[in-house]
Amino acid sequence: MGSKTAASNRSVASGMEQSKKDTKTIGLIQASEKYAKEKLGITKMISNPNQPAVRGNVKGYMALNTGGNQMYGDKYREAQGEFLASKGLATAREITDATGKKFTVYDKSKEYMDAVNKTSIPLSKQMFESQGKFKLAVAALTGLAGVPLLPTILTNQAMTPYMDYVQKKEGGFYNKGGLVGKFLPSNKDNQPQQSNQQTNQNEENQFVASNRKKKVAGIGASDTTQGRTFFS
Repeated sequence: MGSKTAASNRSVASGMEQSKKDTKTIGLIQASEKYAKEKLGITKMISNPNQPAVRGNVKGYMALNTGGNQMYGDKYREAQGEFLASKGLATAREITDATGKKFTVYDKSKEYMDAVNKTSIPLSKQMFESQGKFKLAVAALTGLAGVPLLPTILTNQAMTPYMDYVQKKEGGFYNKGGLVGKFLPSNKDNQPQQSNQQTNQNEENQFVASNRKKKVAGIGASDTTQGRTFFS
């Protein structure tokens, strides 16, 4: 009886310790996101300057501190790694791609690597459109290979308007008239897209990872605040 009680107590203590560790990891990853957004100057663009930068008033994202380069996926991840390195949780190393350009990557433990890769980067319109072209290319290749369903799914995702992506990310609503109300994707039938926030997040991460691999291979990939807003 006593041995069962001791084992149960150890199990409870282990669970509590893991919960504390998970909470700490989540806090650090959220802080790394905040750092990356502030360093790159990630800003919400709004339609109406007299309205807050929330939901239906947000029309996109842009970076103010990247010298005009809106393909900032790699820089965002680099900034997250830089933050973790400042906490002693990552190690910086410099690598050179096939074109001779040098850039910094941060080696992290699997725990923090997985957590960082699950975070969602706010995509600029340029990044979103580039992602769409990438999906169309993959759709064409998988179509030629005879893979069922996937080409259609990728093509539909590639044709999703940028505003739909923004409003899903903001958790808001939008329709073709820009009216406040229930979220209505701006495709011609106003039918909900078959995706969710986790799917979008995974696609963003795969796109950034693909760009990074191309960059190292030298085949022409791009370099991939809170409360600050722009309007036009």
